[in-house]
Amino acid sequence: MLWSPDGSSILTAASDATARLWPPDGRKIVRTYKRSPSAVAFARDGRSYAVAADRAIDIFPVGPGPARRLHHAAPLLGLAFTADGDLVTAHSDWKLRQWDPTDGTSFSSEFLHLHEVLGGVRFSADADLLIGTPDGGGAYLWQRSRPGAPLILHGHSASVVTARFSADGRRVLTGSADGSARRWHITDDPDLLRGHDAGIEHASFASDARRVVTASMDGTVRVWPRDGKPPTVLRGHREGSSVLAAFSPDGARLATAGSDGLARLWALGEPVPTLLATLPADSDREAALVALEWHPRGDLLALAGDDGRVHLVHTLPDRPVRTDILTGPVGDTTLAFAADRLIVAGADRKLRVWRLAEPPVLSDTLEGHTDLVRAVALAGPHIVSASDDTTVRIWSPEAPPQVLQGHRGAISQIDVHPDGATLLTASADGTARVWPPNADSVVLAGHTDAVWLAAWSPDGAAILTASADGTARLWSLRHGEWRATLLPQNGAPGSADSTLWTGGFSPDGRLALVAGADAIARIFPVSLADQLAAACTRAGADMSPDQWTRSMGDRPPRPTCP
Repeated sequence: MLWSPDGSSILTAASDATARLWPPDGRKIVRTYKRSPSAVAFARDGRSYAVAADRAIDIFPVGPGPARRLHHAAPLLGLAFTADGDLVTAHSDWKLRQWDPTDGTSFSSEFLHLHEVLGGVRFSADADLLIGTPDGGGAYLWQRSRPGAPLILHGHSASVVTARFSADGRRVLTGSADGSARRWHITDDPDLLRGHDAGIEHASFASDARRVVTASMDGTVRVWPRDGKPPTVLRGHREGSSVLAAFSPDGARLATAGSDGLARLWALGEPVPTLLATLPADSDREAALVALEWHPRGDLLALAGDDGRVHLVHTLPDRPVRTDILTGPVGDTTLAFAADRLIVAGADRKLRVWRLAEPPVLSDTLEGHTDLVRAVALAGPHIVSASDDTTVRIWSPEAPPQVLQGHRGAISQIDVHPDGATLLTASADGTARVWPPNADSVVLAGHTDAVWLAAWSPDGAAILTASADGTARLWSLRHGEWRATLLPQNGAPGSADSTLWTGGFSPDGRLALVAGADAIARIFPVSLADQLAAACTRAGADMSPDQWTRSMGDRPPRPTCP
């Protein structure tokens, strides 16, 4: 049974193979089918309604007028009308179809795992979200504007047997065979990029801030326009591969590299990207690729394999030209370019400095770390390195290295402040540290698990950290101390693993990006004013004192919604 939007009519479908409309004048309109109707829906304006049966959908006017029949091949799981009058249908062939009822035309998008749901799907009031329950496990939640894999609502200890949206579409209620019901808030995040089917290992902005790239363990790379249009999915890597991606400095090309041994070079033209090349050559495609890095000029691309070979690819804007093979460590590798050098380091604890001559020449080998080198960077004339041995080393051209100590766990990342001297590190000890030149380090504490990301904003005034504890924090200097603002919880509702691995700032510093194991990337505003506006949009009301303290720290409270 379904009420019309204005509450004046009732639409019913029954096992006697009929659908019946009960309008306010008391008369009854009966539609008869060969089999029982599988779904019914009113248009948002209440002027028409749809009945699905017999592999067809009939759209009838509530008043006088002709009906239209839409035919479909795959079994129907659910249907709903959008605000602009289109009809959206979900099918067991993984497709979501959007129909124009006036002429019967349609287009489809692929939504993974639709075929697994039992008893059909339900749409939110705006027809943008749909939810279904598979045989075993959590409920599946899809977003119509984000094709791909569903968000899985973990938490129940037995199968979810029913799921419903609230009237405003902001919450979901699930009931489970474990005897419990759970309420889920699904609009807690300001900007959600969802579609990957496995954890995201790389996420970054393009140099023009108009696009975001994400690379996932599902073997795909997605390029997300910031204008709200659907992402472009770049395929070619083997499913299950660990994939990295990086924009060229000018944002015109994208390089991807995977544990399947393939690298791909794309031109990001309109309307769709063009594959320029697949690298390395077939004869060199034996080892997993574990690192990639663009030269700041954009004419060199370094690809590191876990077999100890580094492929230095010389490129033109439209194609690769040739490749030099350099020596690196076997296993994990990290790369960094200077104007005339490439630094290669990793599992063998050494830093190899290659001078970019014709051909490249190994000009120096730096030794001193006692465990795997996780990260390298350039700070003015110095090379800086961070290691699992818990130390940072600053290598000078004509002096012994300076050793920075303080972390109590492996150091996963190092970033250099725009001043070229102040360092920032992230560590498995649950902290980040700021290392001013010739001064003691400053500990950024608050995370409860390993910190995998620590990044400076472009102007050096803010720091973004993200952790295995599933939280991200924005740090700023207040009263001479680094203070953190906790960003809205990043973990997907009930996600089994909400670890955050990757992210950074937009080039203009106005936005922060984080992503990780839950296969979702999220974008947050950096300024306090924008954070408050986003909080107001999410909650629709002022923060409580507890919410303010948890999110804004010791900042003086102010109205969230002015």
